[in-house]
Amino acid sequence: MTRRTFLALDLPEDLRGALVEVQNRLRGLSLPIRWVDVETMHISLQFLGESREEKIEAISNGLGPAIENQSAGTCVLKEVGAFPRLSKPRNLHVRVDESSGRLAGLVRSIRTFTESLGFPGEERAFRPHVTLGRIRDRRSGTELSDSVLRWEDCVFGTFVPQEVVFYESFLEPDGVRYVPLAHFPLSGSVDKTS
Repeated sequence: MTRRTFLALDLPEDLRGALVEVQNRLRGLSLPIRWVDVETMHISLQFLGESREEKIEAISNGLGPAIENQSAGTCVLKEVGAFPRLSKPRNLHVRVDESSGRLAGLVRSIRTFTESLGFPGEERAFRPHVTLGRIRDRRSGTELSDSVLRWEDCVFGTFVPQEVVFYESFLEPDGVRYVPLAHFPLSGSVDKTS
């Protein structure tokens, strides 16, 4: 049996509230966007996909030591954007900026650990973000581009993540549901660069 899993950073409630405000303002667009539920907003660190029980157990038991004494730094949520690009959007998101390099270092450690367990390496560069919604019709770029320009220099908030969460994901008719399998504290959570 396999289970669909991923590793992520949860957002504090106040930041999720700020991002819901962004969603609410963008809802006025006549775009076919499937909005992400506020309770499921997160920063994905690595999508693991279908995972066998022995690998789930190996992550649950081994990731903590692999990332001990690490921090994700101070994460700044700012600017609305789209993947792959605004002219042909699929994913509407808020960018996460972490200038010290700690978040990228944490992701490298996680990827090194999961690759040692046989998970495939990630070919794409890590571009941290929080998904606001998924766009069903990619021809919607012009209207979206005009709206997103208003959010170009916006900062929605900052936070210092306290833990990495290992989730199982369930695709259900009314959306997605995430169940935490394990929590891994980030012992170096205090960002001493600010």
